[in-house]
Amino acid sequence: MQDTFLPEALLFFRAILYNILMSKIIGFGGENIVSKLNNDTVTKIPFGIRYFINPLATTNEIIADLKVLQVFFKKYLAPTKIVPRKNIFGIQSYTLTQEYIKGAPLKKSYLDNKDVKQQFLEIMKINETMLKSENKSYEFFGAWTLTFSHIVKKMANIMVERETNRLYIIDIGVLYLGENYHSKLLGFIYKWAGRKQEKLLEGFWGSLPL
Repeated sequence: MQDTFLPEALLFFRAILYNILMSKIIGFGGENIVSKLNNDTVTKIPFGIRYFINPLATTNEIIADLKVLQVFFKKYLAPTKIVPRKNIFGIQSYTLTQEYIKGAPLKKSYLDNKDVKQQFLEIMKINETMLKSENKSYEFFGAWTLTFSHIVKKMANIMVERETNRLYIIDIGVLYLGENYHSKLLGFIYKWAGRKQEKLLEGFWGSLPL
């Protein structure tokens, strides 16, 4: 049977199965499924609570968040592009493509390296500026570390490039710390995540702002 005669949904799930079998999917974040497109690029498609609550609002927020990060964290943000689209069910969605950074998530022990420490301090200062200006903080640890911090000890959203020790921000994760949420559940999650991140940052590096 030709692919053109298969229901689109069946093609979608077949593609996911193919990616799993071919090791194309390399991670499941709190909000995205991450697949390796080639040796230099990864793609991310939304798959999380925020998206399922309101796909259109989430897509618009992600686009706006990228613009904010490109202003404040231009030096450290991995090259990223977002393309709004409708998914196979006609629901608003997006595809995010990003440069694949060959390295490891930032751990506290990596701050013993002078270059890594200096970059990290600059990122903290940039985040303080963004917090004061936009009432938003970068989400350094990622959903899994925030939830399972007693097990996971890393900043999942900051990568240390293997060959250069350069730091890269690899996620469009922004914590909204104001009151402008499109759902009460999201408001609760953001406030919990903000408090949890503040505690983790103090343990990670001492008394620093979000």
